Amino acid sequence: KQSAMPEKQEGVATQVLQALEESQRSFAGHRKCIIRLKQAQAIDASAFRDTLNASLDRALLIFRREPCVERMLQLIASLVSFSNEKYSTDSELAVHLLQRMVPLTRARDKAVRFRACQLTAKLLNSLGEDAEVSEELYEEILQAMLERLNDKVPVVRVHAVAAVSRLQDPTDAADPVTAEYMRLVSSDTSKEVRKAVLANLGVSALTLPHILERLRDVKDDVRKYTYSVVAIKIDIKALQIAQRVLLIGGLQDRCELVRKACVNMMVTKWLPRCDNSPIKLLKLLDVELHPEAAERALRAILGEGGIKSSAS
Repeated sequence: KQSAMPEKQEGVATQVLQALEESQRSFAGHRKCIIRLKQAQAIDASAFRDTLNASLDRALLIFRREPCVERMLQLIASLVSFSNEKYSTDSELAVHLLQRMVPLTRARDKAVRFRACQLTAKLLNSLGEDAEVSEELYEEILQAMLERLNDKVPVVRVHAVAAVSRLQDPTDAADPVTAEYMRLVSSDTSKEVRKAVLANLGVSALTLPHILERLRDVKDDVRKYTYSVVAIKIDIKALQIAQRVLLIGGLQDRCELVRKACVNMMVTKWLPRCDNSPIKLLKLLDVELHPEAAERALRAILGEGGIKSSAS
């Protein structure tokens, strides 16, 4: 019996390593890899966890955006949230991994900080609202990530931004995450960090001006990204007339991609909200007060064939 235990553990370790290796080749085989990992975990949970941790520790040392590492970290996040008729979401494994990541976010090695923040973000965002994560652990994660929002390495800040997304209250100016988000989106030197905040910042009367402020960002792709975010997150009818007019200003942007993003927002989001009626859209822009902006909007929509394509 004693000699059988190491043999069983070895078999589990081999199965875990094979599944992790397979997962690095493509996202397509991840479901099959997850089933194999679940089977290994059922045979010997301890050997499964030890092997997973050891493989993860090696991955954390890689700073370059290697596709194989990205795929493996995604697999681990998918593993904890996976459920079907046989398996349920593994909150216990998620908590174990999150507890391991918190101290690693403070490591001296920038690669370890980056990957620990990245996996923390993936785990938190893959777990459902009903995940069994204690308030104490959430608080530990929050404090660790608030520190990393000031990390000297931009990619660490980017993933710290994603990690605290579910911990924000965008309606509360005193909320530490919202306060940091508003600071970063306005003044972070990295355009990738500013874009990450735009992607994660909840919309409220408090945060909306900070989002719209990025329409004047010095970087073309941040301005373009702002239009994508506005199109997805904000209903035209939730905006004030002055804010709608400000957004239409993108039609005169010096960058063609920004101009196209502005037109796309109007054609795919604004016009359908106005029953594909240009007249209704013009009313939302207050033609009498803003005749030039209204005319530019109408020309842009007609030029794109927006009315025809939306109605067809």
